[in-house]
Amino acid sequence: MEEKKDGGLCKAAFVLGIISIVFALLPLLSAWFMFLSAINYILTPVGLICGIIALVKSQNTTKSVIGIVLCVLAFFAPILLAEYYLASAVETTVNVLDSVGDITNNLN
Repeated sequence: MEEKKDGGLCKAAFVLGIISIVFALLPLLSAWFMFLSAINYILTPVGLICGIIALVKSQNTTKSVIGIVLCVLAFFAPILLAEYYLASAVETTVNVLDSVGDITNNLN
């Protein structure tokens, strides 16, 4: 029985995937952490490349696939969070403008 090679690239993809997902989800705690998701866009491509190379070299495929999936999720998470915060800001702006309109109508 042949042992699986556990090279450094699959471990790197796995670790970078975990770190990327943490930085991607930090804006959930506060909108002030949104700037930290920029680090995510540096780590994610590196993790993807490491994972793909490890997958091609048939290193530990489980860690490689998990690292690739985490990197892909970490890439799209800030985009979805930005959309959420933008929708929330638009809704707040509309509510404020409606309130201003009501006040203006009451003055007439």
